[in-house]
Amino acid sequence: MAALHALIAEHLGDGEPSRVVVGIETDRGPWVQALVAAGYQVYALNLMSVARYQDRHVISGAKSDAGDAHVPGRPGAHRP
Repeated sequence: MAALHALIAEHLGDGEPSRVVVGIETDRGPWVQALVAAGYQVYALNLMSVARYQDRHVISGAKSDAGDAHVPGRPGAHRP
């Protein structure tokens, strides 16, 4: 967890932790507690909903890890 906080701090610079938005597969557990305690915005994602969103909005159907990583952040991919 310390390594994740260090990585986020490196990219955040002098910004506020509340500017960090984290999407995670669960809404409970030690990781979620630590992220919330650090002041990050944490959203639990329903992966089936994300997959359905991708099926409706990605035309090529090609699998792309880089592209898949951005899908949950798109408007409508999840409900906060």
